[in-house]
Amino acid sequence: MAAGHGMRRLAAVLLASGVAAQDTTTATSTSAEVVEPTPAPSPQPTAWSIADDGPLCGVTTRPLTEDPQRRFCFKQCRVERDGTVRPKFKEWVDYCEDTAVMEDWDEECKAFFACKYGCEVWGGDRGTILDAQAEDRTDVIQNTEAEMYIAGMTQEKKCILEKCNSYCAREAFGSCKEAQFQQECDAGNYHLFGCDIDCSTAAPLARHALAAAAALALLAGVLAPPPS
Repeated sequence: MAAGHGMRRLAAVLLASGVAAQDTTTATSTSAEVVEPTPAPSPQPTAWSIADDGPLCGVTTRPLTEDPQRRFCFKQCRVERDGTVRPKFKEWVDYCEDTAVMEDWDEECKAFFACKYGCEVWGGDRGTILDAQAEDRTDVIQNTEAEMYIAGMTQEKKCILEKCNSYCAREAFGSCKEAQFQQECDAGNYHLFGCDIDCSTAAPLARHALAAAAALALLAGVLAPPPS
């Protein structure tokens, strides 16, 4: 009987030893597995954006042609602490279109739009704007833009249009409008679809000089009273 108990204890010890050995082998096998490193992601092109703090010159149902304070606002520039120039260039373009019917249309608007229609993509004729009657100018702009977009907008055409804007910004502006345009051009991220426009060459001045010009324009706007 004692021998029987001894055999059972020996069998239990051997069984336990076998299980432990199997666990050790499994752990060793698991620790020996090679984990492939995760490849680093490919670098992506830098994308720019403009902070949206709402329209600087406000929103109202009063037509711009009857609102001298807002017209005065659109002629100025304000440089925010993050370097953003306001109003945005698109807001200024809208201001130009909305006031194109005025006899004393903003001279920078007239110069920019005349240059724009001188580009081949817009027909190559500055007279489209310069020869139009004041009361017809807004309709001319809106109708030609509608025709441009109805015909279809490809990435190639979008690139050509922005190159035209870039050229005209350089030709027409001698103020903070250059900084406004460059900011919007950068935010368009045209390089992401292969457009080789260089927004920084749109203005002949360096970035810090543009910011200084914008700051001077702001100071002039603060010191000068709005037209009555």
